[in-house]
Amino acid sequence: MSKLSTTNLDDPERAEKFCSRMAGTIRGLKSILEKETAFVKKHKLKEITQLQGDKTRLSQTFQSDIVLLRNEAMTLSRLTPVPLTRLRRDLEGLDQIIAENARSLEAELAVAESITKRIAFKASQMSGGPTTYGAGAEPPRQRPHSPAAIAFDSKI
Repeated sequence: MSKLSTTNLDDPERAEKFCSRMAGTIRGLKSILEKETAFVKKHKLKEITQLQGDKTRLSQTFQSDIVLLRNEAMTLSRLTPVPLTRLRRDLEGLDQIIAENARSLEAELAVAESITKRIAFKASQMSGGPTTYGAGAEPPRQRPHSPAAIAFDSKI
């Protein structure tokens, strides 16, 4: 946690620095979420793991900044009205990117669940054992179906 996130923003210079740093944090989060959304849409889920360290760090900074912003809202609105207005717009843009990212993740999850259910259903209908006629043209006796393991290729 930085010194700014634990300090009162009681002068214009500190308030400006805080708004500038928070705007940078928001830009960083937007960039990471845009990359993550693009990876999800391209089904490149392994690449997302490379973003998690930066995403976590920026999210923690953002959470600290939001707490400070709420605590110092009156002071900030008095000392830095223009940067604060920009921060509000940046936050609205971040909300839009978060919503798009969530929609992409939900769609990817729905596809994965649908595929898994169809595979499991087909596997449950498969019967084991021979499917040819036995001696004397007798059909094979039906064996009770036992559960079978299903393996997935990671590219699915």
